[in-house]
Amino acid sequence: EAILTTMDITTDGFGFMLAFGDLVWVPFTYTLQARYLVDHPVEMSYPQIALILAVEVIGFILFRCANSQKDNFRRDPNSPSSRSHLLTTVMEDSLTMSLFAFADCRTEDTANS
Repeated sequence: EAILTTMDITTDGFGFMLAFGDLVWVPFTYTLQARYLVDHPVEMSYPQIALILAVEVIGFILFRCANSQKDNFRRDPNSPSSRSHLLTTVMEDSLTMSLFAFADCRTEDTANS
């Protein structure tokens, strides 16, 4: 559900660029590495494979947490769950807001599950 509220879906709409990207660009880029490995085989140990999988899982978790936080903020910017991630600091008479919350994201996701 958080993916459907991202800017490229809500603002850009479905047009040539999105259709071309989904049908041509995404399959090309996803299979390019596999094609290279078919032509240039690489032997990897189990620890190397585990490291690659761990990096991928961590990246996916960060991606989902970030999109979940943005989605919650878009739905209700004044809710306590949205506000808990915002840290405010005053710098030269201006209010800047920064997002800081990997630990809060994990607790929020387990509460929503």
